[in-house]
Amino acid sequence: MRIERTPTVVPPKYRDRELRYCLGEFLAGATVQGMKDAVLYEAERTIALEVQTEVRTALRDARLVHRHGERRRGTGMSDDWDWTPASPAYARSAGPLLKELETVIDQMEDALARIEKARTSLERRYGYDAGEAGGGPLRELSLPWKQARAARARLVELVAADRENAHEVALREAQYRAFLASEHSVTLPAIAAMSPTGFELAVAAFLRHDGFTVLRERGGSGDLGADVIAVSPQGQRYVLQCKHGSRRTARVDSPDIQRLNGTARQVHHADVVVVVTNGTVTAPARAFARSQRIHCIDRDALVRWATWGQPLPELLTAF
Repeated sequence: MRIERTPTVVPPKYRDRELRYCLGEFLAGATVQGMKDAVLYEAERTIALEVQTEVRTALRDARLVHRHGERRRGTGMSDDWDWTPASPAYARSAGPLLKELETVIDQMEDALARIEKARTSLERRYGYDAGEAGGGPLRELSLPWKQARAARARLVELVAADRENAHEVALREAQYRAFLASEHSVTLPAIAAMSPTGFELAVAAFLRHDGFTVLRERGGSGDLGADVIAVSPQGQRYVLQCKHGSRRTARVDSPDIQRLNGTARQVHHADVVVVVTNGTVTAPARAFARSQRIHCIDRDALVRWATWGQPLPELLTAF
């Protein structure tokens, strides 16, 4: 059904006399085709502005999500009390999200640049044939608009997937922070101030907090490399050797690992062998330990265990 009607258009009455005159002259000389062209131009301009606004909003959302991800990835466990860090798992979980987001943002930025270029061409000129197949400058919006919408749909998928992925580690993050505020948390400076025996007793206490049954809590003469021996809740026998030093002076070398390797399983019947130090482990020592299935907990890993309360079995899977 087609309804024929003649609309009444009332020009605006500007206060400026000259402006009223110019507008009147323009309307007096307007043709029907000219009116159609003007309507088409205004329609295309409006569409272009709406598309531009939509993509700008999507790009802003993507950048906001990216900033949150960077903040999450840019933090990590530390004994620095000047800021609130995140757990390593929580920080790492942002990695896949950020990688995908960078692609999405690149696509949106490219689309937006092309859309703005098309909109500018509409602002500057209007001389194309309205009946030409494919239309005028507005056709330049089609592809980047589809690109931007596809990117925005991917953004929604990424945020949903990241929410699922980050939920579990966020809960663990809360547990770490609660541990940090508890009396069980021990900082590296406090550990450095301990005696070697005090360090062994502290390691035994960390194991008890993780649910282990401690069979030996400190070493001595004739311990054959086993300072602490404990049984996990799953029944595995852990043999730990503790290397303590003031500040960063402790260092575990290959001979230390070799001596422990000779007794931990053969003499102490260990299922899991661990060297714990508040210092460092040399690269050759770490390589030999890896070849013999011996775990090394250096000062960085010790922070996670002693200061943040990350359970030892979980920690060993990360190192």
